[in-house]
Amino acid sequence: MLENEFPSVAVIGIGLMGSALTAALLRSGYRVNIWNRTPEKCASLAAQGANVSPSAEAAVAASGIIILAISDYANSKTVAASAGLLGKTVVQISTGSMMDAVEFHSFCTAGGAAEYMEVKIMTYPALVESGTSLLLASGTPEVYIKLKPLLETFGKSRFVGEIISSATSAMFAWSAHFQISVAGVLESIRAAKALGVEPALVQEIASFVGIDVDGIFSRWQNAADRIGPPGLAKSGTVFDYIVAADLIIGSTDLAGITLPVLNAVRTELYKWVDYGFGHADVEDAFEAARRHSENLTTG
Repeated sequence: MLENEFPSVAVIGIGLMGSALTAALLRSGYRVNIWNRTPEKCASLAAQGANVSPSAEAAVAASGIIILAISDYANSKTVAASAGLLGKTVVQISTGSMMDAVEFHSFCTAGGAAEYMEVKIMTYPALVESGTSLLLASGTPEVYIKLKPLLETFGKSRFVGEIISSATSAMFAWSAHFQISVAGVLESIRAAKALGVEPALVQEIASFVGIDVDGIFSRWQNAADRIGPPGLAKSGTVFDYIVAADLIIGSTDLAGITLPVLNAVRTELYKWVDYGFGHADVEDAFEAARRHSENLTTG
């Protein structure tokens, strides 16, 4: 069944991610042609049954679906130009900007590619190899339906839109959440050490209390759907957050430690107070401040 639908897959680029993709495909019964600039990286996959092609052109010629697992779009373009994509289905997983995604899609179409899908892998390679990753895909819905069985070899897949850059946009939105969360955790460790608290205790408290992400999204959605200014807070007000931030920053400043993330948050909170949203929930104030800024820009 898989061989009839996907007679052969090429994985171009055998780094950590390309190796994980290939291993997962082989385990699921796909015939895989691989190519890498340094052939030595292909040896362990060859032992698992992958066909090591002498060139990218040979790997592409022998395959119907081409997975580009190359470092970036510029190198992808160089390899694709030499290999040729006429009649092929291209799956691009490289990292780049939204414009990179749009331009590379146009490049592949102009080069005769039959189908194209942007795919962004949201986890580390180990989860790809074990089939427990999350993949975001954008492009033509019909192509996604065709490729879904292959994509779900690597884990759960999610179609996020027909605009070719939608997968990149969604990845960036999540990455902002992730990076700020990591920065917050690391800054809490810095604060703990400055205040004479064991970081392990902060970890214990965080694991018990946690962050109510679902609640934050729900309250924000209610605020986004509401017409008019924000009402009085039902939980912690912006003023409450400022009081806490002032106390924390004052204490760590005395200890000679600067908290750049919390300082940036406090600056934003004070802006919301200046806009008149100090007595609102932070989600309400956030949305009202966004609208306020948009009105200033368009007004």
